[in-house]
Amino acid sequence: MVTLYVMSMEPFAGKTVLCLGIARKMAGEGLSVGYIRPLTQAAPQLESARSCAAVMKRSLGLMEPMDVLNPVTINAESLEAIFSGRAGNLHQKVTDAFRLASSGKDVMVAEGVSGLAEGSMVGLDAQSTAELLDAKALLVLRGKSETIGDQAMVAKKRLGERLMGVVVNAVPQSRMEFVSETLTGFLASKGIKVYAVLPEDRLLSSVSVGELVERLNGRVIVGQEHMDHLVENVMVGAMSVENALKYFRRKPNKVVITGGDRPDIQILALETSTKCLILTGNLEPSPMILGRAEELNVPVVLVSHDTLGAVNAVEQAFLEVQFYDEKKNRRFEQMLETSLDYGSLRHDLGLAPRK
Repeated sequence: MVTLYVMSMEPFAGKTVLCLGIARKMAGEGLSVGYIRPLTQAAPQLESARSCAAVMKRSLGLMEPMDVLNPVTINAESLEAIFSGRAGNLHQKVTDAFRLASSGKDVMVAEGVSGLAEGSMVGLDAQSTAELLDAKALLVLRGKSETIGDQAMVAKKRLGERLMGVVVNAVPQSRMEFVSETLTGFLASKGIKVYAVLPEDRLLSSVSVGELVERLNGRVIVGQEHMDHLVENVMVGAMSVENALKYFRRKPNKVVITGGDRPDIQILALETSTKCLILTGNLEPSPMILGRAEELNVPVVLVSHDTLGAVNAVEQAFLEVQFYDEKKNRRFEQMLETSLDYGSLRHDLGLAPRK
C-alpha cells in the first residue's frame, strides 16, 4: 500500500477536490482507494454533509465511520482539552484510524493541513503527519499567489524527499504562460516536479444560491426549488436607473444585491443573466417583482444586512468556495485528465504502470 499526503500552504487552495479527483481516477482503474483527513482545524460538525471527509465518504463509497475518516478535530472545545493535557495521545488516535481506514486498500489519500505551521501544537503538522503515515506529499498551490516559488521551496526544505512535487491550481489566464514555462522550469531545476498547471475556471469558483442563503441567514420568498443554481459573479444595484441595464449586462450568471426599496433596479436586474436577487433591509418587494422572478426561475432572498454587509458576506463565500457540487467535481476531473501528468504521479508513488 502507498499513501499520498495532499497539503497546501493556504486554505481553499483545492486540496479536497484534488484528493477526490485523484482517488476517483485510481478507483476507476481498479485500485482500492481509501481516504483519511487526520486533522481538521475548527471544522463544522463532522456529520455535516458539507465537511470534506463527509464528501469523500459519500463520493468514494467508503464504509468507515466519520471518526475514522477524520479522527482529530481542533475547535474551541478540544483546544481546552489540549491545553490542559486532557486530549490524550492524538498521534495514537491518528495511527489507529489510519490502520482501520487503510485495511485492504491499495492506495490511501490523506488530506493534509493548510500551511506548515497548522497542527504543530499537537504534532500533526504536515511534516510530522507525512512521517507518521509514511506518506509521499503533494503540494497544492494557488495560481494567483505571487509567492508560488517561495512556497514550493519552503515546503521542499521542510519535507525533503517526501515532497514529490506540486500542482498549481486556478491559474489566471494572464499567468498561464509564466507558470507553465518559467516557474515550472525554475522548480524543476530545484528538484521540484510540477505535475499539473490547472487554469482558473469560473464554474469551479462559483457558489450555489443555497450556500449564499445559508451564509446570509436569508429568507427565500420565491424560488426555493432553485437553491442549486450556481452564481459566478456579484453585482451591486446601487446606481441610477439610466445606467443599470448596461451595467447588469456586463456579467452573466450573477447575484445582484440591492435594497428592498429599489423595484426599478430589481426589475432591470431580472431582465439580464441573474441567478439570484438578494434584497437588503428585510423589505419585501412588490408582487410584480415576485411574479417576474418566479417566471424566470430566479430566487429572491430577503436579508437583514445592509447592502455593504451583504456584499462582504457574499464575497467571503466566494473566497471560501468549496467543491461540494457534483458538476464542479466532474469539471475538475476533466481538467485533470487534460493537464495532470498522471503516469508520472503513479510512477513516483511506486504504483505499477497501467496495463
